[in-house]
Amino acid sequence: MSVKNAVHKTSGYAAAAALSALLVKYPLRKLGMHKANAALMQAHEAASGAYFLAALLHMATSPKTSGCKAASGAAAFAVSVVLIADCHMAKDQTSKMQRHRIYSAALAAAAALHAF
Repeated sequence: MSVKNAVHKTSGYAAAAALSALLVKYPLRKLGMHKANAALMQAHEAASGAYFLAALLHMATSPKTSGCKAASGAAAFAVSVVLIADCHMAKDQTSKMQRHRIYSAALAAAAALHAF
């Protein structure tokens, strides 16, 4: 396996792990697991940055791939950019969190398509 291919695979796994840490936070809160939710909230910004950087590296080292993988990966990254931008620019907390959850669901769907 070439170094580029190894970096591509490793960055993909790192992006998936960081995204999983981000996406599991809301269900944990709904299940009443408040300590786990609080711990993940403290790591939320770091996990977001790790996902973003790993996804960039994953795309930069990507070999030619199927159209579905490329489109779903690009869609996941685009949604994450919109999610992060909206998170930092929105003023109304209530509607911001509603949009944040919608973006997160879209991101999860695109990432799931990309993985399979």
